[in-house]
Amino acid sequence: MSISYGKEEQRARNLVWNAAGCYDMDIPFLAFLPSGEADIYRNTILGLLYKWSGNSFTTILRFFASYQHSHKQELFDELLFLALESYTVEKELPERPVLLSMRKDYAKRWYHSFERLSRQEMMAGHIRLFEMQQYRWAKVLGKKLPRLSSNNRMLAEELEFSASIPAADLAEHMQDILIRYFHFHDFRLTAVDNIHRNGINVWLQALLHREHHHVDSLLVRYNGETEDSKVPMRFGAVGSDRITDHTDADLEYIQACFGPSILTEKEQAGLEAKLCREDHIKCHLYVTKGFSPDSNHYSANHEARLVREANEKQHEKNLALYEKSYRAIEAGIKNLSASLETLLQYYEKPLPVKAKQGQIIPSIAYRLPLFHDNKVFLKPGDEVDHRLCVDVLLDASASRVEHQSEIAIQGYMLAKALEKLHLPVSVSCFHSLRSYTVLDQLKSYEDHDARKIFRYSAAGWNRDGLCLRLLKEMIRKDDGHQHLVIVMTDAHPSDSTDMPPEEGSIFKRQYDGYAALQDTRNAVQELRKGHIMVGAVFTGVAARLCNVSVIYGKEYIRVRKIQELSLGFCSLIQMMLREIRD
Repeated sequence: MSISYGKEEQRARNLVWNAAGCYDMDIPFLAFLPSGEADIYRNTILGLLYKWSGNSFTTILRFFASYQHSHKQELFDELLFLALESYTVEKELPERPVLLSMRKDYAKRWYHSFERLSRQEMMAGHIRLFEMQQYRWAKVLGKKLPRLSSNNRMLAEELEFSASIPAADLAEHMQDILIRYFHFHDFRLTAVDNIHRNGINVWLQALLHREHHHVDSLLVRYNGETEDSKVPMRFGAVGSDRITDHTDADLEYIQACFGPSILTEKEQAGLEAKLCREDHIKCHLYVTKGFSPDSNHYSANHEARLVREANEKQHEKNLALYEKSYRAIEAGIKNLSASLETLLQYYEKPLPVKAKQGQIIPSIAYRLPLFHDNKVFLKPGDEVDHRLCVDVLLDASASRVEHQSEIAIQGYMLAKALEKLHLPVSVSCFHSLRSYTVLDQLKSYEDHDARKIFRYSAAGWNRDGLCLRLLKEMIRKDDGHQHLVIVMTDAHPSDSTDMPPEEGSIFKRQYDGYAALQDTRNAVQELRKGHIMVGAVFTGVAARLCNVSVIYGKEYIRVRKIQELSLGFCSLIQMMLREIRD
């Protein structure tokens, strides 16, 4: 199956290829504006970097991959973009004078965005990065340069890489900056493997890595010892190694955090024997409906109790946002339901009724001459046979923690709109932790209390491929319905439990990067082969648009605001129904 790229994604690729002067180069990543449009300038710089670095391009990618495990990865990426931007512009400008106006346009656009930011928003990013960017783009536009500390002024000047630097030394210069100005030394030996797979090229990260013992945790970790100094860090795991062993303590922790399993031991053993093989050989499965409202469950595990308390607080936040935006949400549900009804009437066949004309019914045709009963024909009636069944799957990994209430509301809106059309709908979320992939059923087909979806909270990792295969096993194939699976995702599968080494290798593989994307894509294909249609509502950053198209092909839509959900969801359902009809 060939990959179908979206318009802006294909445009971004063309920008890179045109600047590189090479139309078969492996593209490691693409740049998009917050609006989803291809970023003309940044994609051009990437292509020019390929053009001027030659054989050193792979070395530069290897260097970028060497710090991807750091929580400062995005900061380092943006700072080093300034360095490489300066280098490529100086190299290319004599041949391409128009690059100067492109550079100024980019600087103006940055200033336009910068002037809208509050101090709090800057601090949520990184003040030092904003200072470096402001210095660079003020210089490009001839504006007054910002006042910087002597150390930051030196950094800003050193980020202006000269074209006289040999391409082979670029990675060394970038590494030196991170060491001297950020005291970062944890560069990890990484292989870059530009592999062409189904139209997408992905550079692989972390072939070799050091291992440290750790225990996966659902608690948010903080810099600082007191409640007054809370600075949230990415959570999901403490440390950087991978889980290798499963213990009874892990199962007890999962039960204490998520609630009792709805599977019997025999059912769970059967599912694990079928699904937890090959790349998932170290994994386990857990399906739950959470704790009952009247549950007085008490856990001796202190951390599990804290997790329960954190989940309850998130539940309250989700409900509070719903109450605050009640009218807008209910109006959105009404509009979405009406749009879906119109769409379904076009694609679904009306139920036939007996009539005096139409298609004759052979089994009762004798009644016409014998009993003068002329209602022996069938014609389309007014009622529509809704045979669709929708399963909504919410990514609940730690990467979604900043958007928990919005995701809960989006799941609620989808469920309520579909229920208004009398379609069976289930809503579940999934996490991965301590080798367990947990499927938490927030709302079942039979459950009409959609407010239970507000139990949604994000934590841990996400092993998308295994979860999709588990959902496939949970779906009844003999219920006479056409199942549609809608995954709300940021298209970034990543888990702390390793995959076993490939044949002939001694190195374990991380469930991340290309390997995780390919596994998830294979799982999607398995569902589609089983006549279960799968589509995605993409809620991640523009940089991962490549990932979502690799996994789901063309059956995805991007939603950035709750207000966009109605139109986007209808477009996705329409795409999926076309596949069924065709």
